[in-house]
Amino acid sequence: MPKNTFILVVLLAIIASLLVGFNVGKKFNQTSATATMEITPTASPTPEPITVRPYTNTSCSVSLSYPANMQVKESTRSAVFSSATDAVVLACQKDIPGIAISEDNKETVQIGSVSGTLYHTASPKDGTPINVFIITHPKTDMDILVSGIGSAFTTIIGSLTLQ
Repeated sequence: MPKNTFILVVLLAIIASLLVGFNVGKKFNQTSATATMEITPTASPTPEPITVRPYTNTSCSVSLSYPANMQVKESTRSAVFSSATDAVVLACQKDIPGIAISEDNKETVQIGSVSGTLYHTASPKDGTPINVFIITHPKTDMDILVSGIGSAFTTIIGSLTLQ
């Protein structure tokens, strides 16, 4: 490489590195202005009512209401209700086994004249609390399992009826 070309390339490299260095330095020295905003409560917020949709699974002989913001994917003996924050699974079959947890994490819940067991457990993956409700349908003798998290689970369990 000729001597003049080499000197030109070195000078251009030095100038480029200085320009990059100055721009990086500017970014580090910038201070962000923080604005403080004072919020004064005018009234206590009223909870927004949950809009629900009806759902019936004739194979499981159950009806329920689920939040309208959820998507439903169903098959013959199961359904998955999901949204961005909640997920609930409904399934039915013969002899669904109970969950082996301590008695203080179990509750008895009445659906009409039939009682079922509500299990409070956690995901082994990340410790997220999970609720599992199992009840035996008196007419079909199938076990019905409803499992999920969040307010959608509470809404679905509260509206569950056996047909």
